[in-house]
Amino acid sequence: MNKNIDHVPTLTLPLILIENSNGYSSQTRERKKIDISGFPEEIGAYVIRYQQHPIPRLIGTSPILKIGCTTDSFRKRFNNYNH
Repeated sequence: MNKNIDHVPTLTLPLILIENSNGYSSQTRERKKIDISGFPEEIGAYVIRYQQHPIPRLIGTSPILKIGCTTDSFRKRFNNYNH
């Protein structure tokens, strides 16, 4: 019996991009970063997907960009994308 069967998504967050005013160079300041202020401190699985942009796959297309798991917290995991 799968003990994780009761785990369903409990939260959907948009990835909001903000200015990177703390970048060390003009190139890094031009890049946007993810606003992590709304991300929880819990651990768990996540899916990054586009709402209206299908990505070509080996068989067909999918809006899913990445599936992953946090071992620390969602906030820390998504903050890693900002580096």
